[in-house]
This record gives sequence, structure tokens and C-alpha cells, in this order.
Amino acid sequence: MNERELLTILCEPGLEDRVIDLLRKAGASGFSVSRAQGDPVQGFQLEVVEGANARIETVVTAETASRIVDELARRYFAHRSLVVWQSTVRVWRPDRFR
Repeated sequence: MNERELLTILCEPGLEDRVIDLLRKAGASGFSVSRAQGDPVQGFQLEVVEGANARIETVVTAETASRIVDELARRYFAHRSLVVWQSTVRVWRPDRFR
């Protein structure tokens, strides 16, 4: 069994395309996007934008995960509504996840 990193990124709708572009440039071989709604943590206010938040998930190597999270932090953590969860997962077809 092979381990990879699952990144779950929750962002405001206006960031979705930029986050996806960042994933591709960092070397992620794929991702999934779904819509998410919830009760934000106090002080974490989303912009008023038509539509739900984007939940973007990708499974990547530890090195790729570090590149992605570092770049997300640099670009968005200080001033945009974006959070990231990282989990180690086991994958059955490791060649599919870079």
C-alpha cells in the first residue's frame, strides 16, 4: 500500500479557477470539485458571491502537497476566505497520483 497526501481546499467561489490553476502548475495530476455550505468560524466571513463555496480535493505526493500549501498560504491565507486540510491516505493505484 502506498501513502499520498489528500488536500481538501475550501474556498470562496471567486478563487476556484485560481486554485485549480495553481494545482495544475504545482504538478497535481487531477482533482475533484464540489459545492460546500456551512457555518463559518467566527471571524471567517465569506464574500457575498452568488453560489456556494468550492470544495476542491486532490491526492498528491508529500512534495507536491508542500508546494501547493506553501503557494496557497503565500497568495491567499492573509486576506482571502480559504482553508486547507491535509491528511495522509493510502492509495491503491499510486501511479495515478503525482
